Amino acid sequence: MPVGSVIDLSSRLRSDGTLDWIAPRLPKGKVWRVLRLGWSLLGTTNHPMTAEATGPEVDKYDGPAVRAYLEHYLGMYKDAAGAELIGQRVCGHCRPTRLRGARPTGRRA
Repeated sequence: MPVGSVIDLSSRLRSDGTLDWIAPRLPKGKVWRVLRLGWSLLGTTNHPMTAEATGPEVDKYDGPAVRAYLEHYLGMYKDAAGAELIGQRVCGHCRPTRLRGARPTGRRA
């Protein structure tokens, strides 16, 4: 759909959620498509989390809120692990050689 053919009807939305708009006639064979996007925080708690990191879910559409959340959350890792480990691949090359109860097959995974 060409961007120029999109009409923003946000100002025509009533407080009860209904649309106050009469669609103009279109050429035969053409139809209007109304797409409504919206979101609402549900008041849920982020999970699974440790007790120290538990709190309200962040509004993913609020850029500054997401940045503050990430800076705070990643700051907890930084405090626990040390700044020198942030951004480093700690175990990217580690691979368990045996699983509990597993027998070696001679084949590599």
